[in-house]
Amino acid sequence: MFAKKTAMSITVIISCMIVVLLFPLGVFATDTVRGEVIFDVSEPDQSGMFNVSMSIRNATFNTYQFALKYNIASIKPVDSQGNDTSIFQSFATPTSGKNELAAIGTNLDTDSGLIEFAGYVIPGNALTTDGLQEKSGYAVIGSDGLEFYRFRFQKTSNQSLGLELATMNAGEPYAKSLPDGGALFDAGINVPITIRFEMPATVGSGSTSVSDSSSVQVTITKEQRLQNTTALQIGNYGAASNGALIRIDPDNSEVKPYIDESDRTMVPARFVAERLGADVGWNAQTRQITILTTDRIIVMTVGSKMYTINGIAYTMDTEPVIIKNWDRAAVPIRFISEALGRAVEWDAANQLVLITDIAEPWQKDRDAEKQATQSILFLISDLVRDFT
Repeated sequence: MFAKKTAMSITVIISCMIVVLLFPLGVFATDTVRGEVIFDVSEPDQSGMFNVSMSIRNATFNTYQFALKYNIASIKPVDSQGNDTSIFQSFATPTSGKNELAAIGTNLDTDSGLIEFAGYVIPGNALTTDGLQEKSGYAVIGSDGLEFYRFRFQKTSNQSLGLELATMNAGEPYAKSLPDGGALFDAGINVPITIRFEMPATVGSGSTSVSDSSSVQVTITKEQRLQNTTALQIGNYGAASNGALIRIDPDNSEVKPYIDESDRTMVPARFVAERLGADVGWNAQTRQITILTTDRIIVMTVGSKMYTINGIAYTMDTEPVIIKNWDRAAVPIRFISEALGRAVEWDAANQLVLITDIAEPWQKDRDAEKQATQSILFLISDLVRDFT
């Protein structure tokens, strides 16, 4: 589901304020200064080649999503050698946070002139500037700013570049999942920002868009909350996915989530990975579990707390194990889910683990979540039914 599947499901538009906190080691970006996202267009060279640099200032966030559009009659995306390309990764280069950020939902449609990209701070990592206080799972960017992406184009005519946010109000093309064209999120809540395009006079004038949704709350229904949510209960062989009842292992009702000695919820690797749209491989000789999506490879080893994401090593506080009566490898559900870019919530009262899109985390005090919890508990109750 990840990469394109997950990217298209990032649809939440809520709002928030950046919190002001002072620490001996530094400060977070403050709510007295509006965050800025700047798309800086360089002067085209003699062959018409130019770059667009995307940087962020004065913002604290854990996910981002943008959709841009351009005039296909005036400019075209090119790769680092100046060749035409329709592949996002060939024309766009991430310039910061390569070990802290994960990209999702990247898309380049050269027929319509639509560019889509999103990403998040990998759980357990932090990205900071200006000596600001680190915040695990967040980017904390100060007034000096930080460049995140660089895009390459070639000018092909004297028409306007048409480079701007792709918004629903401006008409096609735009991303259906992001009608406002761009946003930074703090745990699913919009960070107030100004988005600005700065262009040299030779190619036209820039534009500015203000994201000011800090007082707007999105109301969702129970049914909407159940979608893209997977719920498991400790000691229960039933689970809920998208509001439907499923078995964790159709062939073995002994396979149930449990809490290990490190206080981590363990589940079969194949169940959680495939629920989140990934493929799973098992190497009996190396005792390695490989979880594969279109944009990442996660490798875990039975008996080891070390694991890798796209070759970068990380450490868990527990380790995968083989459960004999399962004949399955059990893995910590939080680490797998977060490595695949999902949010994980623990409902201690009901012993539920809830996996959702990272842009729409579970909000247990909201009415939709309260109603959804009751539906989930009914579905997975051992007293409801036995199914095949």
